[in-house]
Amino acid sequence: GTFFSGVPMFIGSFVFYPVYQYFGTQSALAPLPSTFELWKCLALVKFLSGFTFDVTHRIIHSQRLYKKIHSQHHRFIATMSIAAEFAHPLEGF
Repeated sequence: GTFFSGVPMFIGSFVFYPVYQYFGTQSALAPLPSTFELWKCLALVKFLSGFTFDVTHRIIHSQRLYKKIHSQHHRFIATMSIAAEFAHPLEGF
């Protein structure tokens, strides 16, 4: 799996590098942010991903969307990780 996704990304990085430069994207040789900045960004991303998941999950449990879309997820009664992936295709967006 990683080979088939990694190789096109690797080749694409060479193809799109001039485009990135044109739009002002920093080089890979640019200085790294401080450790504090990295932890701050990590905490923000963790919070925002949890928050958006919670909000969208509550919305999808509304009467309108539950019957048409989300109920498929709850048909799987086994408590295993694959149950989280058993969902309507629209839930993947």
